[in-house]
Amino acid sequence: MLHALAQGRDLDDRKVTTEIAAHVLPLIQDLPKPEEREFYIQRLARFLRIDERAFLSAQPRAASAKPRRRLAPSQGTTAETHAPAGAPMAARRRIEAHVLTWLFRKPELIYRMDRLLQQHGLATLEAEDFAYTDDQLLFGLIRQAVEQDETDPHAFVRQSLPESLAGFAGELLSMSEGTEVLEDKLLEELLRGIRRMREETASEKRTQYRFLQEEAQESGDLESATNYQAEVLRLTKLKRLLDEFDRQMSLKRMQ
Repeated sequence: MLHALAQGRDLDDRKVTTEIAAHVLPLIQDLPKPEEREFYIQRLARFLRIDERAFLSAQPRAASAKPRRRLAPSQGTTAETHAPAGAPMAARRRIEAHVLTWLFRKPELIYRMDRLLQQHGLATLEAEDFAYTDDQLLFGLIRQAVEQDETDPHAFVRQSLPESLAGFAGELLSMSEGTEVLEDKLLEELLRGIRRMREETASEKRTQYRFLQEEAQESGDLESATNYQAEVLRLTKLKRLLDEFDRQMSLKRMQ
């Protein structure tokens, strides 16, 4: 679309870039997810050779900042029961918080989760599975904890926890305080949460790569278009694996 709008026009002309931005920005603002809006604003800024900060004022206010939300104590064991203090928590953050809560309490669960994921052709759990920076950092510590054998994993995480994550970690622990659940049931809950995290990430990336593929085709960059198409196909295959994984877990629950 951008190449079509810019064809035969001088992008060094401020009037031209303003006109193109005015045409495209409303379409970006209609996207439902802040991550998608941020991605396409970056693409638009690079294409028009404009500092992306020039477009921030056009972003919906809710998407302009992402302060870390406080997590209220849980009333149950499912991810959906973890409500925030004062405002609805995004579903993705709620799922990530649920997974981290129990991995923080029971780091050894990572071994079982990794084995089950690999049995279904899926990669082991990595920090990149989490969308939020605090969550990535905390999971990285938990992964380090189970890969060392000098200190109890939970004690290792507590000792290695930076001050910037102390409050967040305390909130996570409070969410499961006084709650016990059968390990097999808990493992199933966590795996369902991870499947949803990966499915959402794959869907967002597919949207991005399709956009990039379209842009590359319009500009005549066939090599890049082919590479982006390969990524779309890879993510489509991952979606099928995740769907099959979900089906197998559902069958197991019914047995």
